[in-house]
Amino acid sequence: HLYYAYHLIHSYSHDPFTLHQPEVLLRASLFLINSLTDTMTPLGISRANILYTLAKQAMLLGANDLARYAYTQLQSQKCSNVWGDSIELGLMMLQVCAAHTAVRYLDLSFSLIRIVLFC
Repeated sequence: HLYYAYHLIHSYSHDPFTLHQPEVLLRASLFLINSLTDTMTPLGISRANILYTLAKQAMLLGANDLARYAYTQLQSQKCSNVWGDSIELGLMMLQVCAAHTAVRYLDLSFSLIRIVLFC
């Protein structure tokens, strides 16, 4: 299941365009973040790609708290220089945006934060 979900993430981050809906990419990245631990990341799966996809799709769908979490986690990862400007731009856009999350994504934001804090 991990590699199937990561295939969606990898194709989003490396291909010039994708056929997948933002909701699908958001759910796949949330599944992977919740399934992987800090010490166990399978070979061929990049946590930076997952966080980048999560941040971009969460921002696109209006889940600003989730995007903010993903961008701050992404800053602590070893990322390529290509993403450096994109990460900083995303964080600046989140500061300008309203500080609220779309109502339909509140449960995702709080469940992810609860899992991260209590694991």
